[in-house]
Amino acid sequence: MLKFNKSKKQTFECKVEIEGADYTKTRSRLILSPTGDSKHIFFEGKIEGGTCKVVIPEGLEIARSGNVILEVVVDNTLFTPWHSTYEMLVESVKVNEVSMKKNEPTVKVIEEKIAEQKPKVTVTIPQKPKGILKEGISPKNKRRVEEFVASYKKLGVKDRTFLRENVLAKHKPSKVARTWAQSVFNETTSLIPKVCMYAIESEVKRKK
Repeated sequence: MLKFNKSKKQTFECKVEIEGADYTKTRSRLILSPTGDSKHIFFEGKIEGGTCKVVIPEGLEIARSGNVILEVVVDNTLFTPWHSTYEMLVESVKVNEVSMKKNEPTVKVIEEKIAEQKPKVTVTIPQKPKGILKEGISPKNKRRVEEFVASYKKLGVKDRTFLRENVLAKHKPSKVARTWAQSVFNETTSLIPKVCMYAIESEVKRKK
């Protein structure tokens, strides 16, 4: 019995052996004959490399059970190498070996299954960007950084430009300033850490 899920797009798949003819000259289709209904539902399939695949769309409005037939056309000759019954709502199907022998070109269904086509979804959660200050620094160091930045912002545009391009660009912080900055900032190469290291050194010089 062929079982499939009415609410999901699925693929009927079986292995096919063709003797006496070329695979490229074959056609296949799956036919559903619902119980109590005179109409038949046809699904065209493809045979490639000895595998027959037929896509069964979702949302079929037919009876929940009935008959199913696999038809294969080889060199304009019609074969029905496999037939069974079908039932909806079950997702997997397995048919043990079914075969047909003739003295003409023959078709044999070796195994059959339904492969559900599931959409693939990848979810990426953006990471929160790091702030300029390290987490857990002391209130004293945080206050010092705020004071240094406030003093820098009070400078005029020309003075800030001169400090940035002529002083800080050439300034090489002392070991004391670098050690302090590395304990406070996540990185020490941007403008604010450089301003603070320069201010730290100026502060030390004034105390001497």
